[in-house]
Amino acid sequence: MPLFGPPNIRKLTAAKDSKRLQKALSDELLADASALVRGRAAARLLGLHIMRPELDDLVPLALEHPEWEVRWNAVQGLVKRDDPRGRDALIATAQGRHRDAEQYRREAVDALGKLKDERAIHPLVELLSDEHLRPSAARALATIGHLRCVEPLIRVLEEHPLDAWELRSIKEKAAPPS
Repeated sequence: MPLFGPPNIRKLTAAKDSKRLQKALSDELLADASALVRGRAAARLLGLHIMRPELDDLVPLALEHPEWEVRWNAVQGLVKRDDPRGRDALIATAQGRHRDAEQYRREAVDALGKLKDERAIHPLVELLSDEHLRPSAARALATIGHLRCVEPLIRVLEEHPLDAWELRSIKEKAAPPS
């Protein structure tokens, strides 16, 4: 431990001191007795694109952490590393029913569209029934652009007319590259 107590993670993050931040997170926080602290440290390391062998065992702690921000950092880190657990965690986040996490659910749906992973089609089609996520799910399906997306998109547009802005956004996502 440093002479004046544990390192200040927020200050190291703000200063973009990635070397000291990685050392602080890895050496001290990953070894902490608290599963919450270890999960938070694992999520932060994943968000910084840092992967160490001992971190792999802590990924579940980060993905199941009680704080949404911690889970979201872990998901983003896994997605950026193209780790399949990232896609699965995005789907789980999008399907979550916690209203306090609406922002993360919407961001997860958007991220699923950007990944263009056909395995996300079925969960996204299910989310078309969620009035809060319907426009995001429709955009994500249009972005994926698979033939299996067409019928659900037509059906949802017939049943739940979207406003002009939402329609334009979906059309832009579905337009073939020029």
